[in-house]
Amino acid sequence: MKNTVIIILFAMSLLSSCTIRQDYNQQLLKADSLMQLRPDSALNILKSISPKKLSTRADNAYYALLLTQAQDKNFVVQKDDSLIQIAVHYYDSIGDTKMQAKAHYYWGCVYRDMNQQAEAIREFFIAAPLTEKSKEKRQLGLIYNNIGYIYNIQDFNQKADSIYQLVEIIAIELKDTTLWAEALSKQGSIALSKGNDYFPIAEQKLSNAFMAADKMGYNRLKADISASLSRLYTRMGQKEKALHYAKLNLSLRRDTARAYRAFFILGDAYYKSEQYDSATFYLNKSLVSKDYGKKADTYMRLADIAMIQGNATLSMELERNSSAYKDSLYKFRRNIVTNKIIKAETDAQTMLQKLYYKWRLNTYLCVFILIIVIIIIITIFLYKRY
Repeated sequence: MKNTVIIILFAMSLLSSCTIRQDYNQQLLKADSLMQLRPDSALNILKSISPKKLSTRADNAYYALLLTQAQDKNFVVQKDDSLIQIAVHYYDSIGDTKMQAKAHYYWGCVYRDMNQQAEAIREFFIAAPLTEKSKEKRQLGLIYNNIGYIYNIQDFNQKADSIYQLVEIIAIELKDTTLWAEALSKQGSIALSKGNDYFPIAEQKLSNAFMAADKMGYNRLKADISASLSRLYTRMGQKEKALHYAKLNLSLRRDTARAYRAFFILGDAYYKSEQYDSATFYLNKSLVSKDYGKKADTYMRLADIAMIQGNATLSMELERNSSAYKDSLYKFRRNIVTNKIIKAETDAQTMLQKLYYKWRLNTYLCVFILIIVIIIIITIFLYKRY
């Protein structure tokens, strides 16, 4: 009888080890509870915790995930992925789908901050089906929003537009005005890039997004939409509106000293309004940017202004600079980024299959061991009885 009890206890402990359940540190749980409404308070709590005092792998992984999440929510640019890797490796090893999804999502966010777009999109593609499986709808919307952003900046506009349509559907379902406004604004910007026939669609989507962002007082998003509206009205020849939104875009930026894209948009609006001194001032300020595309466009605008003002020599020199940056941009996008993005999509599928088969293998192993234990218990019981 004693042996039977020992075997039963062993079976129960085995069953509990196969079942995903974690008892986390109370401070970590408190930080998690504050994450959505007061992310700054959550970050302060996490900074007060010494990782050395966390006694279990579960607590260390949870801490790594929460700290990465808190920094992302507080707009802290993260340049090292060693912390989030602790969470990813742990939750992948135990097969906790919900935490796996969150860990891979925030790993993608860190890669995004590190400007490693291909690696970021790989992690977002891994996180998406895991998030769907765990029924975390809002997180799924954020994942698609990030995928759309990367596709957009890499000029995969058709893919980006499809993704943002999914984001819009999710935002409407969740009644999430912020996510809805972001999805609309990006669709409007993509419509703008398609040409004159799509300008009415772009104006409608951007105007609706602007009103929503204005109502919420969400200045970062409002600034981005203002930038798109300025570009739209510049191309539509509505100079006063273009200037109004260009100035608004710059005024809403937190760091107006390094708002290089905003400088270019305002300089371009002044250029189209034939206010060349103001245009030259802001266009020159935008040249500090490391964006080759913006540099190429800026030099072309400055070359046009120099030609209008009668300085043909300077105009030719500026035009050569524009051509050089265009060539560099083309080579960079064609040879590196595009191939890496396509490979990342494939790598994500491979990784998901590995995680799936690993989870199935662990499940089958636990079930097999439990069946063996049950057979042993029944055998001993029958032996003792007969």
